[in-house]
Amino acid sequence: MVLGFLRPAECERASFPFPARSQTAGCVSGGRPRAAFRKRYGRRGDMVDFKQLKYFVQIAEAGSLSRAAEQLNVVQPSLSQQLRKLEDQLGVELVTRHSRGVTPNEVGRLLLDHARSVLLQLQRTEELVQYHASNPSGEVRLGLPTSAARGLTIPLVNAVEDRFPGISLHVVEGMSGHLTEWLHVGRLDMALLYDAKSHEGIHVQPFMAEDLYLICPPTREFRRMKAIRFAEAAKQPLVLPALPHTIRLVLEETAARTGYQLSVRIDLDSLPSMIELVFEGYCTILPQFAVSKEVAAGQMTAVPLIDPQLSWQLSVASVVRGVQSRATRAVSALMLEVMESMVRNGEWPGRLL
Repeated sequence: MVLGFLRPAECERASFPFPARSQTAGCVSGGRPRAAFRKRYGRRGDMVDFKQLKYFVQIAEAGSLSRAAEQLNVVQPSLSQQLRKLEDQLGVELVTRHSRGVTPNEVGRLLLDHARSVLLQLQRTEELVQYHASNPSGEVRLGLPTSAARGLTIPLVNAVEDRFPGISLHVVEGMSGHLTEWLHVGRLDMALLYDAKSHEGIHVQPFMAEDLYLICPPTREFRRMKAIRFAEAAKQPLVLPALPHTIRLVLEETAARTGYQLSVRIDLDSLPSMIELVFEGYCTILPQFAVSKEVAAGQMTAVPLIDPQLSWQLSVASVVRGVQSRATRAVSALMLEVMESMVRNGEWPGRLL
């Protein structure tokens, strides 16, 4: 970074009192002949960098080149050279040299005031940049599948508020198919998707595998079950999301492969309504995490499916086009951290990939 100073000829117009050129004698104020001045100082109006200003301020405040060199942890000849270089570039002497050290002259005192202000602004700018580097801000639009949103939204929102208060998190809940479409059209920055694959415009990062369970009323029969074969689960009065919902695709493909038929009584794309119907005696098939509160309260029973065991893969999907914002990257990393913690402490049944 460099700082430009005005040429001495421009100082009067800028009300910046560097020595002005004599209009009659070809000299700068003070009587020094122009040729001699140039021989001593060279061309004026060169760029001054912030290190030179920092050194000059330290010299002026220390009142001694040796003390300033010690405070800056540089050798004195190098510091003296930097001071001479600064004077050469500005075309003026900035300090009065004497046996006790150095003292800023009139022009040096003026530069000292300006340099302190410039360095303070630089420090504040650096602090601001560093703050935003560690505290990203902006809006992040996150899509969550309904089955994951119930248990993940609150801990994730709390984590974002605590870690990144400058980020505005917009959570959109929906079916995986809808979330994928919204990613494509730009309504979402990222989403959690089930059994998704990377394709044009969308990058998918697999995270965990979730087993599927028969979710049913807490009757004695179901509570006694340690597992249920898929053939038996398929016979239950099922309430399932309609095609092309991912979980319905998984179940229909499994039924076709095993030769069993699903006893679907109601097609329903609403998790809250599915839960209400389970209270009324129906069953559904979901990951246990989707109804963890109801299972913990004894309001429902979650029975693992076997023969075959069914699971699906949960991934973080993001848009490939353009540069992903720092806020989006921060939320993505934090969400993975929150999810991993929930899996490891048993809050979210699943296997990390």
